[in-house]
Order: sequence, then structure tokens, then C-alpha cells
Amino acid sequence: MKKYKYLALAVLAAVISGLANFVNKLALNNFADPVQYTFLKNLVAVICLFALIYPSLKNFKLGTTKNLPWIKFLLIGLGGGGLAFIWYFKGLAQTSAINASFIHKTLFVWIACLAVFWLKEKINWQQYAGLAILFGGNYLLFGQFTWLNQPGDYLVFLATLIWAVEFILAKNLLANYSPLMVGFSRLLIGLPLIALFVSPKNLLIWQFNLNQWLWLGLTGVLLALFISTWYLALKNLSVTTVSTILVVASPITTILQTIFVTHNFVIKQGIIYGIFIIGVFLVVKYRSNYNNNYDPILNKI
Repeated sequence: MKKYKYLALAVLAAVISGLANFVNKLALNNFADPVQYTFLKNLVAVICLFALIYPSLKNFKLGTTKNLPWIKFLLIGLGGGGLAFIWYFKGLAQTSAINASFIHKTLFVWIACLAVFWLKEKINWQQYAGLAILFGGNYLLFGQFTWLNQPGDYLVFLATLIWAVEFILAKNLLANYSPLMVGFSRLLIGLPLIALFVSPKNLLIWQFNLNQWLWLGLTGVLLALFISTWYLALKNLSVTTVSTILVVASPITTILQTIFVTHNFVIKQGIIYGIFIIGVFLVVKYRSNYNNNYDPILNKI
């Protein structure tokens, strides 16, 4: 029963991610600089997560920080919470939205490869078939994709690889630390790095209007909710299972775009959504109970 509870959390994380992707596209139209928007949105999420972990800090002793695996926390924060965001948005400005979206949506493939190598996860042939079906579904969904054809593609690809490594490091950390603490650290450590790429005049928050603050509040809360559910599921399920379920976020975003923006639903979309469901079903249905956080190399860091 507990496994189903965590599967439900992973599905909830995918739904939140799909909704957040759609809302972020609308919110970005209200800001001059996407990196500025990312910094402020992440700042709101940090405040939300801090409010959630604050009660657990009452018994916190400063001396306990000496035993923390600071290198792992720094790698997750500076990499997944900072550098990856910067490279993704820089790359997005230099390539097409279709290319960036497709490259990012291959994240589950790289996570599965790293999980087999570092965490020794066991993937059977049914799951490999599911992963291949999901890759094909992504290709059909984004249609006119051209692989690494523009300079920005490489930046988006590097950002995707960083997020894949972050998945593995986070899984390792979650063996001993709470999901909220890891998620909070990820965003908090990444904030200063993102701030370096924002013009100081774009951080004069008193210049923002009410509409901009509402967008920041909404997207920041969604990010905090996503990280909370995502890391809690990741703590209790294999990284391959969680990353595969998160692929569902892509068709959710597309459905919302169809309902509220384009109003143009075609049969091809329905077929592609069915392909996604089949792929996710195969990976989740035939998952093993192997849920490893340990790796000899990672545990030396």
C-alpha cells in the first residue's frame, strides 16, 4: 500500500509540473528577463519551503553541520538549482522551443542510464520497451525536432545532463535527509549563482506591479509543491520509476495549452497521449522493488 502512496505522489508531482510549465509560459510574458523571473520565482519557493521545515529546526544544533555531506549539497544546489537553470534559459534563447522541449524531455533516458551505472538499478526488457515507447512518443509530440542543430541545443543538453546527475545525487542524499531539507537546500544554494546573471536593476522588487507579484506567488508555490512531492516520491521509489512518471507532465502541459490557448485538439494528440500512457505503464508495472540509495563512489563524496 505504501508503494502505491508514493506512486500517487510521483503522479501528483507530474501533474504539478505539467501545470507549472503551462503557468510559467504565461508568467514569463510579464517579465523582461527570464533569468530574473527564475531567480524571483525560486526565491518565493525557498520562502515556502523554509516555512515548512522551520518547525524541525527548533532542535537543530549548529555543531551538527560539521557532519553534513556539503559537497553533495553544493553539487545539487549549484548544479541542479543554479547552473542548469542558467544554461537552460540561455540555450532556450538560442534555439527553437521545440528543440529545447524535446531535449529536456529526454531527461528520463539519461537518468535511467546513470541509475543502472551508479545505483545498480535493475531494468528489465519490459521497462526498456517502455522507455523506448516514451522516447518515440516525445519525438511524435514535438514533430519538427532537429537533433543538436543549433548552438543553444548544446546548452539545453548540458542542463539536462546536470539535472540527470542531480537526480542520482538527490537519491543518495535522501537516504539520510528529509525531502524538504534536500529540496530547500537545492534552491537556496542555487539562488546566489542565478543572481550573478541578473542585472541589478532587474532586482528592484518595488518596481513590480501587483500582477507580477501574483504570478511570482503562484509559480513559486507550484515550484515548492513540486519539489516537496517529487523528492518525497524519490526517497521511496527508484529514480527510473519517478523520472518516467514525470514524463507525463509534457502531455498535461500540451492539454492545458489546447484547452485554454489554441482550442485546437487533433486526433494525433490523443494517439500520442495513449503512447505515453503505455510507456509509463510498462516502466511502472514491471518495476522491481530494488530501491537503492547507495553507491560506493557517491558515498565517498
